Amino acid sequence: MKMAILNPNWIVGFVDGDGHFGISNDSKRFYFVVSQDQRSVNVLYAIKQFFKCGSVHKAGKNMIEYKVSSKKHLENIIIPFFQKWPLQTSKKKSFEIFVKKFLKVCKPTLNFEFIENSNFSLDWFRGFIDAEGCFVCSILNQTIRPQFIIGLNAIDKSILDKIQKNLKIGVRYKKKNGIEVFQLSSNQNMCHFAKSVLLTKGFKDHLKTYKRIRARKWCRIVFLMEQKKHKTIDGFNKIQKLYKSF
Repeated sequence: MKMAILNPNWIVGFVDGDGHFGISNDSKRFYFVVSQDQRSVNVLYAIKQFFKCGSVHKAGKNMIEYKVSSKKHLENIIIPFFQKWPLQTSKKKSFEIFVKKFLKVCKPTLNFEFIENSNFSLDWFRGFIDAEGCFVCSILNQTIRPQFIIGLNAIDKSILDKIQKNLKIGVRYKKKNGIEVFQLSSNQNMCHFAKSVLLTKGFKDHLKTYKRIRARKWCRIVFLMEQKKHKTIDGFNKIQKLYKSF
């Protein structure tokens, strides 16, 4: 699937979920990495095309990564990008530590200012969904329960609060294992979410990774339930078929 040029906010959201800023033990090598299941390799090539640097290669069984390790490219492309388009999760702190050590080793006389970004962008959220969102559905005793879930470590609870506040839908809670959760389970809320966040007005995908295929099936289940089709034999069978294809 050939992609259009990526939106910077989408990239930030995606990196907030699946990006990593790494430093070797001797603090001499620095790298920026985004890893994905091999089914989403096109996304990594689109990121490479956006930044016009780095490489895409295998990183273990069924995994692919986009990596930038050139100090020149980190200094002139990657670091300035995330200065202009700030991260919003705990990755922001990781990035700041990365930059401070990078400048100390590579550019000790260069000053670098970190800026805050309190805005909420749907493009950022879509990128974050592509990284961290989970589309689930269960069928138990003829009861169909689709849900959308994002679960994060406690350090990132504030970003889930921000998502709920800006969407004005969903619930927030903490699991016994300490994981913070944002969840949609109301059919009305899920329909609104599908139409305003996941799909274009022409019902095409906003998501870009392989996750978009599962999301599309999830949306079909939600829309069938909105139309009360799940109460008919034919509609229930359609939903069951979609559910099994998850």
